[in-house]
Amino acid sequence: MEISLFAVLLLFAAVLFLRSIYRLFALMCLGRWENRFDNLVTRIKSVLFYAFFQRRVVGERFGWNHFFIFWGFICLLLINTEFLIGGIFPRFSLAFMGPVLYGALLWIGDVMSLIVLVAVGLAFARRCLFRPAHIEPTWDA
Repeated sequence: MEISLFAVLLLFAAVLFLRSIYRLFALMCLGRWENRFDNLVTRIKSVLFYAFFQRRVVGERFGWNHFFIFWGFICLLLINTEFLIGGIFPRFSLAFMGPVLYGALLWIGDVMSLIVLVAVGLAFARRCLFRPAHIEPTWDA
């Protein structure tokens, strides 16, 4: 019964996610077509430096906090994926990776969970207690 409920909730969440992607894609299609495949090497480098390495964000005053939140959630993605698959298939585990690698993965997950918890706490305190002028006090933000 619990597995069925989990599967239904997971499917519902996936449908909502796909609906959001569809809406965003439909908005994107309203714009004029532009060739995004020119300068492919430059574009890939820009994605690596600005999106993954958070180059512009880290240069700002509170940027390292955002860096740790971003990479913390990226690292936790693998462990959360194991959790989601395990919710439907209870015998599933990444333990097949071996005790050393799986143990390291769990240790990294624990460390990154702590780092993300601290970073989110700092971000929350900054937003609520020490809010800079450029951060709007809206619920959406």
